[in-house]
Amino acid sequence: MAGLCRKNFHLKLFNVWEESIPVGKILFQLLQTLGWTVVGVLLVYAGTLFFDRLSPIDYRAEIRNGNVAAGLVLAAVVLGVSAIVAVILST
Repeated sequence: MAGLCRKNFHLKLFNVWEESIPVGKILFQLLQTLGWTVVGVLLVYAGTLFFDRLSPIDYRAEIRNGNVAAGLVLAAVVLGVSAIVAVILST
């Protein structure tokens, strides 16, 4: 009797997996997620470059020279642009 229960449980488990996984839909959603991730990263990078072009200070050179305040400003810019991009992409 115990062997019969294990066999039925195995068949039920196998049938659940066979019927409930739409592999094509999962792959499409994965590719869509990766695509929007790339778009988000490119938008954050473009926003940071836009800030660099508008700012009269060369923040990268200041950071290389050890200026912690310049690093904090650039980090705040990246976080701000990331928040804006996240709101735009979530709608």
